[in-house]
Amino acid sequence: MRKKLRSIPGTHIISATVRTILHITFFLIFNIFSKIENKKIVFESFNGKEYSCNPRAISEELNKKDPNFKIIWLFLEPYEKINNIPNYVIKVKKKSLRALYERYTAQIWVSNCQLPKYILKRKKQLYLQTWHGDRAFKKILYDYGKGKNIIENKICNVMTTGSKFGEKLLKSAFSYNGDLLRYGSPRNDILINGDNREKDIIKEKLGIDKNTNIILFAPTFRKDNKRKQDIKEINLSEVINKLKVKYNCNWICLIRSHSNVRELIFNKGTTNDVIDVSTYEDMADILLISDLLITDYSSSAGDFVLKDKPVILFQPDRESYLKNDRELYIPIEETPFFVVNSQEELLEFIDEIKDNVVINNCKEIMDFYGFYETGKASEKVVDYILKNP
Repeated sequence: MRKKLRSIPGTHIISATVRTILHITFFLIFNIFSKIENKKIVFESFNGKEYSCNPRAISEELNKKDPNFKIIWLFLEPYEKINNIPNYVIKVKKKSLRALYERYTAQIWVSNCQLPKYILKRKKQLYLQTWHGDRAFKKILYDYGKGKNIIENKICNVMTTGSKFGEKLLKSAFSYNGDLLRYGSPRNDILINGDNREKDIIKEKLGIDKNTNIILFAPTFRKDNKRKQDIKEINLSEVINKLKVKYNCNWICLIRSHSNVRELIFNKGTTNDVIDVSTYEDMADILLISDLLITDYSSSAGDFVLKDKPVILFQPDRESYLKNDRELYIPIEETPFFVVNSQEELLEFIDEIKDNVVINNCKEIMDFYGFYETGKASEKVVDYILKNP
């Protein structure tokens, strides 16, 4: 059995200065005494919280194309991931000496979030940044005045992007002028290529009948209520009933919080009508099985249109959100999205919307962003990795 390296003592409470010194020290040790291992790659998603998103899609495609690659994933709690992750993945605790060793001896890093400012990179290592919101509404990083700790513009070798809009966002938000892979977002391949068999498997995991239609309600966080978010403006049971009457079939609602939110408070309706899937590992799976997305300011809206299914922006608090939370890249009224501002408007919109209007709207949104999505982003990114030893 592989010996487990302990977590760095007190890493959750030590100062940034001490943390930086620790990283520099171990970086120098590994740089002097340990060679970079070819065909070893380190992944992390949402700072070690999940096995998900673009890194997951790339990881799984890489194993298909070259099973000899040693695939390392860094997790905050690796032993909680045993049942959800392929056996070929080596799970390592993020805040540990082992994690430092794996990072500083790996040929390649892949992440969908910015790395901490104290991370260093060896000359022959490749850092691939995939980010996690190619069509973001909310301003981020440098664009939000939070750019002082960004290191990607110094050490990142290449970034992935799924649209012209996403390309501009990465360049401005990261102050980045490096290489870009314009193949699409790897996590979105499943939305283009996913079939009924994959949908049935995911529904079975969630205990949902394969013939049931699904609403996904996925609000983003507010900075004042990251621990508990009360979504009292929307009545999901009324939405479900409206859809049941309109389409004469069974509907349920899945609700998913942002990763920064600990708990959603909402009207649960009947026991089986509204299901909280916030702990489900990967949002892409949930988007795949859904037939209608209701969100507010989440970039998932720009992904879901690939399914030619309706996306509704429910924004009863837009004025206060803009004032108290975030500025937006583009005023909502200048986008092609369907927007409602109240429960009454939401129900009325559902009652009136027609399928042909939805399909045209999805195309308008894709054109608006200048989509690069191909359904082959994972394959193309892995080809890039294999050609850049």
